[in-house]
Amino acid sequence: LSELPKSLIALPNRYRIWWLDLLHSDPLHVLVETLLIVMCITLVVLQRRADWRFSQERKKSAPTDEEAEELLKEWKEKRKPLGSSGSHGSVGSFSSPVKKG
Repeated sequence: LSELPKSLIALPNRYRIWWLDLLHSDPLHVLVETLLIVMCITLVVLQRRADWRFSQERKKSAPTDEEAEELLKEWKEKRKPLGSSGSHGSVGSFSSPVKKG
């Protein structure tokens, strides 16, 4: 347990040595991975910014409570009940094709 603080302190230096060895042995690998990491970070930052802008714009154009109530009232007045028509081919009407006899 007493070795843990020493190990934690040595980690940055060990990582730096490992990374420099990898850079010397395979520079293309390090370049590709570095570019991928930078692209991922950039996409995350840009996506958060876009989400924030979208939520702000949506708040600006959202209907007020009064407008929402008015829209619901209009919709309720104009909607047609389901299956209430008496026509032969509509939903809710059923006549059996079986003849008794």
